[in-house]
Amino acid sequence: MATLLHRHIVAINQSMQKAAAREAENEWYGFDLDGTLAEYKGWRGPGHIGKPIEAVVTKVKGLLEDGKTVKIFTARASGDNGNVGRRAVTAWCKEHLGQSLPITCKKDRHCKMLFDDRATSVKKNKGIMKAAAQSDWGWMFAGLPGDVADKVLKLTESIDEDDLYTDGSGDYGKELEPHITLLYGIDEEDGDLVKEKMGPTPTGDVSFGGLSTFDNPKYQVLKLDIKGKVLQEVHDQAMDKVGAPGNTHPEYHPHTTIAYLKPGVDVSKYAIGDLKGVSFGLPVPVFENRAREETVMDENQKEATATKATMPIGMLAGLALAASMPKSDLDAYLRAGLHGAASGSQAGAAVDKVIHPEDEAEIEKRKAKQRRLLASTYAATQDPLQLASTLKLARKLTTKGGSH
Repeated sequence: MATLLHRHIVAINQSMQKAAAREAENEWYGFDLDGTLAEYKGWRGPGHIGKPIEAVVTKVKGLLEDGKTVKIFTARASGDNGNVGRRAVTAWCKEHLGQSLPITCKKDRHCKMLFDDRATSVKKNKGIMKAAAQSDWGWMFAGLPGDVADKVLKLTESIDEDDLYTDGSGDYGKELEPHITLLYGIDEEDGDLVKEKMGPTPTGDVSFGGLSTFDNPKYQVLKLDIKGKVLQEVHDQAMDKVGAPGNTHPEYHPHTTIAYLKPGVDVSKYAIGDLKGVSFGLPVPVFENRAREETVMDENQKEATATKATMPIGMLAGLALAASMPKSDLDAYLRAGLHGAASGSQAGAAVDKVIHPEDEAEIEKRKAKQRRLLASTYAATQDPLQLASTLKLARKLTTKGGSH
């Protein structure tokens, strides 16, 4: 059983790593030609292509230098004149990009991002359409922990609908996804590259201050100020290592937006209530590019190491019990949340909820043997999120023959 479980976990890891590697190798960025990469002033035949647009040429060259696959995404590759168009595009690329690039008029699942002057950006899974523009930048943010976010949303819900500024785009009104903006104005599109440049991010506690506003000609933003030196540290690190050419604010004032209000609204009627002074650990930062694709950054190595050191205790204890559980208890254990447990203590708490007193004697007899098995399993994965798969296998093994 020990050997089978060990092999199962190793196979899962190897399979996931190979799949991720294949996906990364197949990813590509598509650039429209006419009007995006080259000037377009009307159709002059399949063999004529306009002058290069330097800002976009620079972007393409940067991606190529980073080892990314770039394809020319153009209708010139289709129709009766497709061959003529391809030859013209290839010659243009060699002249202005220094190399030929793959040419296509089709998109597949490996397409990571498209750059096209005729496209309209749609917020992922939201159905909110937003025209792409030079002022639309990537950004880095941190979400709020669930319990903290719930408290903030109660304040948001208290805002009078008549006080809200809206323009029909869905980008204003009440902020229903509470977050802390760490840096806005990032030009980079590749989340993995941003993660690599950032490296481990600082960790620390932050706390809420008071309510305040900043004004815009069209609206005023009601915000909840947030304090904590770690916020400035992450902001400075992102600015230094990633850069933000679209950032127009010389000073960083961390906050979470509550709502966009009409000019002149008296905000003194809104109170922070029991949010003042509430503190919490800053969640791991997330980068979102123009296409609204998100990439989670790395935690501080010291913090991550300390957290990992507490995980095996609860995880190993939980799996040590798994092989001795009746099937009904094992199912309950899985539902209790080991798969999403953030720490060993949470995993241990999940175990406590489903173990019956009459099982404890039998569990103690088998614990030593199971610990040895599970220690090798954890050593093979170093990833608690894979342990749910092990539990499912354990259930199959322990229910075989109808003994449980």
